[in-house]
Amino acid sequence: MILFGQISLFCSSYFSRTSNSLVVSYLAILPLVLGAITLWRFLESDGQLRLQIVLFIVPAFAIGAAILMGAWAAGR
Repeated sequence: MILFGQISLFCSSYFSRTSNSLVVSYLAILPLVLGAITLWRFLESDGQLRLQIVLFIVPAFAIGAAILMGAWAAGR
């Protein structure tokens, strides 16, 4: 959820119009959600791997992306 908010803030700092930033942030978040749902369904039979991905890989990616987008948006 924090990553989605950070994507929205990033788009808001990049685009001057609110409607443009809203559309772009939705279009950026949609593939992330669809990919997560697809991965979750694909790994339905392997609960241990699914748990490890959710506990280790997803938070590391989300924190890294949030820090990078936050730093870039703050520098604008």
